[in-house]
Amino acid sequence: MKNLFTLFFIVLVFASGCSTKRQDDVNLENVKVYKVEPLEGFFFQWNDFTDKIKIIKLETTEQSLIGRLHKGIIDGDDIYIFDRRFHKLLNFDTTGKYIRNIGSRGGGPGEFLEMRDVCISKSNVYTLDYQKIHSYNRKNGAYLESWKLANTSEEFNPSNFFIYNKNSYFLWCSNPDAWETDGKFYRMRMAYQGKIKSEYFKYEYPTSEDPRFYSYSDNSVYIMPIDGEYVIYKLTNDSVYASFAINFGKYAISPQKADILKKSKERNAYLKSDFYKSISSVLETSDYIYFTCIGPKSYLYEGLINKKTEEITFGKRDNVKSPYFFYSDGVFLYGYYEPNTLIERKNNGTDLNTCFDVVFDSLNNISIDENLVLVKVLLKDLL
Repeated sequence: MKNLFTLFFIVLVFASGCSTKRQDDVNLENVKVYKVEPLEGFFFQWNDFTDKIKIIKLETTEQSLIGRLHKGIIDGDDIYIFDRRFHKLLNFDTTGKYIRNIGSRGGGPGEFLEMRDVCISKSNVYTLDYQKIHSYNRKNGAYLESWKLANTSEEFNPSNFFIYNKNSYFLWCSNPDAWETDGKFYRMRMAYQGKIKSEYFKYEYPTSEDPRFYSYSDNSVYIMPIDGEYVIYKLTNDSVYASFAINFGKYAISPQKADILKKSKERNAYLKSDFYKSISSVLETSDYIYFTCIGPKSYLYEGLINKKTEEITFGKRDNVKSPYFFYSDGVFLYGYYEPNTLIERKNNGTDLNTCFDVVFDSLNNISIDENLVLVKVLLKDLL
């Protein structure tokens, strides 16, 4: 296949039970490694991989407008869009029809100071607030209950979470509020039956507040690494284990180097550097693992790992035609376009990613004031 990079593979099966041990006690020597060798100037070409594309235009109402998609979840007949900028969780059906907003800001029962993260189960919708979790009925959006986070300390102020139920959930805090941690701070905690059972990922350097948890259809969840790290962990309701790692070789940056560049007097030295800065998202279908990262000069890169042939295709993201992919249900990849992107770039003559021309061509009358447009992409079967 054209433009494929060889995938170097280290045999593994690594598993670590979520016991009282902490993550820094785990031996990572046998984790599977995918080695990427970037080609200068190469753009990722989706034409080689897409089979079918379906357009989902989200309904535009005064209540349903989205400022920025921070996290999206598609489950059954529901689409949930979390807009962290405006502290909104919006529920649409899979045709794009607006159903409701869930929760509201305030100080009363079921109201939140700030919506930091969201999680969906079969029957409930959960939102993370400051030192609290709120629960809502998934069928009608009605408030059910709230509870304080399991005996966390003031410096542990989580920005992300993943919850299985009230008695089992994970909390992620990118950076402590108290900087003098003296080596005792861990970024992730597992809460079980109202108490902290385990801690993971020792804090050494500050990192971004980007989303950390990406769910997969087998009920496992990917954990995004911190800046300069490349091991991708998975968690289940009772375990945390290393799934795989991505090696950028001489183009990789260490957490130590990332910290030095961030503290540099040169403006944006970290983002402008010629390194690849860890992984910002991982999505998985039955045949592929999709991932993104920030590369040299702060450009966004994306890649697909072929799970059957163990090959990688990797390159710059085409900012003209490609959607931003945010979710996978194990079969489809879901991406989105902002309306201004569709308007401004419709007539661009690029020969890259022409498979997405169907989106641009079908939305001739879209207005800049309308809502996001989602795309549901089926990748080619590898059989």
